[in-house]
Amino acid sequence: FFLNGAAVVFQRQLRNMSIDHGAGWLLWDDNGEEERADAVVLTCPIPDILELHGDIQDALGPYKADLEKVSYSSRFAMGIRYAVEAWTALENITWSGKYFTPDDSDVIVWISINGLDHAGEAPRAAAQAGEEQQEGPVILVHTTVPYGINHAKAEEDQVQATIMSHVEKLLPDLAGLAPVGKQLLHWKCSQVFKGYKHDQE
Repeated sequence: FFLNGAAVVFQRQLRNMSIDHGAGWLLWDDNGEEERADAVVLTCPIPDILELHGDIQDALGPYKADLEKVSYSSRFAMGIRYAVEAWTALENITWSGKYFTPDDSDVIVWISINGLDHAGEAPRAAAQAGEEQQEGPVILVHTTVPYGINHAKAEEDQVQATIMSHVEKLLPDLAGLAPVGKQLLHWKCSQVFKGYKHDQE
């Protein structure tokens, strides 16, 4: 709603915010391109804001000590794509997304099965209805925070192997089916752990 009619640009990183003679902000991205804004809304994690250059740091001055105390939980997210035959293996799974407890897995906290594809189609519903599919399912996995923190510097192959072993325990019908694609992301700031002025509450 709020972005209706807005020009949305991806793959640009804000590096510098400085006051434009008291009439707004001058912004520079990582390529040195400049833009002017009447107002700026920052929704990125606090550590990213504290790394910005320019007058923004003076504006943050009175709040910086408390902002530096904000901390975040960390986890891995992994997308796993299977061949079209995997729809059959998921026939008995009644959920599209599910949280898991530490008794279920000390590595995985969440798994979801794609209900919509990039074109807005519903491949899972179609597969359940017996319609022939061209693409297989995609499974999205989130690890627990303790695993994400304790293995932040682990080799990517090791993390992927561990996640896959736990996916196959939680979804045993997928065991033996080799993924056709995997993508791992270390989600360094997934959720606020200790918020702004948490020590004053």
